[in-house]
Amino acid sequence: MSSSQSNNTHSSSEPTSIHSASIDEIYSIPMKDISRPLPSVLDEKKVLSLMETIQTMDTHLVPPIDVLWYEAPQSGNNYFFSMGGCHRWEAHKRLNSETIRAKLVRTTLNDLKMNEEKFHRDPEEYAIFKRLNNKQFSKRSNDVYVTRKTNFKAQLERCMKLISSNGNYREIAIHGMGSALERTINLALQFQLKTNCQLNTKIASIEVTDHLMPLLDDLEPMSDTRWVSAIHITCTLPAILTETK
Repeated sequence: MSSSQSNNTHSSSEPTSIHSASIDEIYSIPMKDISRPLPSVLDEKKVLSLMETIQTMDTHLVPPIDVLWYEAPQSGNNYFFSMGGCHRWEAHKRLNSETIRAKLVRTTLNDLKMNEEKFHRDPEEYAIFKRLNNKQFSKRSNDVYVTRKTNFKAQLERCMKLISSNGNYREIAIHGMGSALERTINLALQFQLKTNCQLNTKIASIEVTDHLMPLLDDLEPMSDTRWVSAIHITCTLPAILTETK
């Protein structure tokens, strides 16, 4: 891929993906060069929250989208396709962003067809059950995991309790993935406001296997493995607060 089509913004301090070494780098891709063949289903609140984050905070808190990159063998032309990341895409689009941060995943024509088919599974034919690779998650007492259904107030209280006189922790780690990314970031920022802690953010990708169980007798079970964006935010207390707990 030529530098005229995208600029590599990766640096040694940039959080890296666990996909593979070949896609560690993060690029700024012109949005006009990316095709999105699938319609987006949007949560308006999520889009507005992302827009606010992009405008008022560090844009690196917003994970890069995954972009499928196909290089035509004859012409050498590059083609970019994005199937997911619809809320991040819409937020950048409304802000008239010229580029969007992305991880490039090399693909083939067959892979592109399979990806598009995967997003068109009929919900009346299959029930989807997700399974995570548990080895990708730590299980320490000071780990806080955020989901879409997380009670925000209760999680913030738990974070405060961990660093209280009974908690004995100098730092906590807040984790979230997929549609819970914005809630995870907001929780870390609220915790920072209350404690003046230092935030260290790492962006990664988590392997998820979708098991598709047929709802009709003439269909066979299937499974799809995909990667979803994840964020891990380490919150470290300032020395003064730690010493006076």
